[in-house]
Amino acid sequence: MKKILVVTVGGSCQPIVTSLKMHEPDVVYFICSDDTDTVRGSYRMVDGEGKVCGANQDRPDLPNILTQARRTLTEHDQIIKIREFDDLNSCFQRSFEILSSLRSKYPDAQIIADYSGGTKTMSAGLGAAAIDVPDITIGLVSGQRTNLVRVSDGTQSVRFASANSALIQRMQNMVDQFLQRFDYSSAAKVVEEILQRSSDVREQELNQRRLTALRAFDAWDRFDHNEALRLLTNVRKWYVPYVQFLEKMVAARRDIEDTRKAMSESGPVRGTGLLEDLLLNIERRVRQERYDDAVARLYRAFELTAQLVLLFRYGQDTGNVELHRLPEALRNKYQSFWNKNGTIKISLVQSFELLADLGDDVGRLYQEQKSEVLDKLHVRNDSILAHGYTPIDRERFNSMNQVIGRFVKEVVKNLNGVGSVQRQFPNSLQQLDGQNM
Repeated sequence: MKKILVVTVGGSCQPIVTSLKMHEPDVVYFICSDDTDTVRGSYRMVDGEGKVCGANQDRPDLPNILTQARRTLTEHDQIIKIREFDDLNSCFQRSFEILSSLRSKYPDAQIIADYSGGTKTMSAGLGAAAIDVPDITIGLVSGQRTNLVRVSDGTQSVRFASANSALIQRMQNMVDQFLQRFDYSSAAKVVEEILQRSSDVREQELNQRRLTALRAFDAWDRFDHNEALRLLTNVRKWYVPYVQFLEKMVAARRDIEDTRKAMSESGPVRGTGLLEDLLLNIERRVRQERYDDAVARLYRAFELTAQLVLLFRYGQDTGNVELHRLPEALRNKYQSFWNKNGTIKISLVQSFELLADLGDDVGRLYQEQKSEVLDKLHVRNDSILAHGYTPIDRERFNSMNQVIGRFVKEVVKNLNGVGSVQRQFPNSLQQLDGQNM
């Protein structure tokens, strides 16, 4: 395996000499300071002529680093000069570019970042870059100290540390941030990267479970309930309440399709879990400040409320109302809604009007709040996702939610006998891992 050493140069030559002797790298990149108006660059310590190294920098008494290490520059070695060597951003950016380029050019090589030498800023820049580039080994020359200035010559040794643990911790923090916004797709992509970098078996098992759950919640967030259930079933014991709710929703969707085919009537209203699911989905869109999407879902929840009651209680499909199922007193009114396809298709408002005409309690609730409801439906109708061009902000969403959202929640409570029983999706790593469930 090819071994590549990237090392900062400055101050004392001895740590770099020790690093070269002990690592015996195939390729070396020396990150050095450049000349300024007042200071000579540390690049001279690498291959400068004469005595350029020593314990006293004002009176150097040793030859350059390469001579001491009994090494010559090869065509692959490079001496990198940084002009802004006290600027952390410059040092980090240049180090990051070097490590990234080497990792891309030599994907199977061992790349060691040694920040024992150089200015404090150069060392910090290389160390930070080593954390951000995958699979970089940090090699630090250390030894016995008699003071806080430097390690005593002759006591040095190389100590290794993997930057992966720091990188993984940073990536886990990113996952947590994505979860706070319910961004499961982005969180899953980061966990995939963590899996590629983790070597601990237990950590791999945990992150594989996380990845499966994140993909499941992402599918669920897109209303792909069957796929979400398939995935969550693989990790069921950590997510029992979610799996149980999903099973009910998948069954409810089958009930809806079966009922639409059979058109039986006077049964209990099923599928209220779909309404709960929509309401929770709306909460997640609000957290993301996607108010147009939230309003579109709120409108759909309101529409679905009427559709479920008409379907299960009266055997009516809003896309094809059957006159013979209506009381005779209502047939003339709804016969006027025939369309050119020979079916009776009614709108959202007409659906609630029909429930009111049938004397249904949901219809009565609609009639009591009709003025407010119709007024707030304009928020959705004016949206670019419906018929208008008006952007939806938090204030406009809240004004609609206070009327329409409250209405749907009241219906769910009346139909279930209780309010929503489904919990919101996990929005932290702690919750995702099954804690505080």
